[in-house]
Amino acid sequence: MSLNSSLADVTLEITTLVENALDIAEITQVYSQE
Repeated sequence: MSLNSSLADVTLEITTLVENALDIAEITQVYSQE
């Protein structure tokens, strides 16, 4: 495993976590508006 491939894996994981966090934030906003 090269450094580049593991760096790409970490970047992909972080991106996925950020997207999930944004989705949760949107859902939370929708529920709190009601």
